[in-house]
Amino acid sequence: MSRDKNFRKLMTSNNDPDRDEILESIKSQINDENNSVSQTGDTLVMSSQTYSRKKLILILGIVILCVVLALSSYFIWRFVSTPKQRYCTINDYYAEDTSVTIKDYAAANKKQIKYIDWYNEIEYFYGQHYKLKTNNEIVCLYEQVVNSDGLFCHLYVTDNLTELDILNMFIMLCKEQIENSVVSLLYGTDTQSSYVMFEYQHYKYYLQVEGIFDQNYILNLVNDLLN
Repeated sequence: MSRDKNFRKLMTSNNDPDRDEILESIKSQINDENNSVSQTGDTLVMSSQTYSRKKLILILGIVILCVVLALSSYFIWRFVSTPKQRYCTINDYYAEDTSVTIKDYAAANKKQIKYIDWYNEIEYFYGQHYKLKTNNEIVCLYEQVVNSDGLFCHLYVTDNLTELDILNMFIMLCKEQIENSVVSLLYGTDTQSSYVMFEYQHYKYYLQVEGIFDQNYILNLVNDLLN
């Protein structure tokens, strides 16, 4: 029996017991419907909360993924683009005699390599290029001269990312730091020579002068090289 029919019967009924029974039936139906509406509302609220939570998780996941991708790209770029230091031993390179001075090599290859322009005054010249065995890349320029003072001078030049085992003697001996107006130098001596090493404009320079232990003389040679 529907609630409307019950209600009409309630209004027309003169029998109190029947009226009470119908009234209880109507109340029961109303309560059932209220409970149903309440449950439906709760379900809608819960569904909305669940959707909002999933949406938030999705957004956070996308943000985290973007951050991870950005950081990964940055570190990969740094790893690929950052020049690598290399240390070459006698097993990696060979020396080839050359008549090409450091001055001529720099001019021919358009490199900003410094040199001591003493070629019109020297009495003896000997040059070498150190090349990698794998691809013949020149990794070190070397020249030995006897200057106008009768002194043997040795000059090695590498780029600032390359080290050769033959230059370890400079690293071992040059412990004293001295300054000139342009660069900071490391200076040292042994019983036969003075040594100085420094870096300037992406190149490393190693100078050995035999028989001279005057620090000012060495500094003047460095100034000649840089000027």
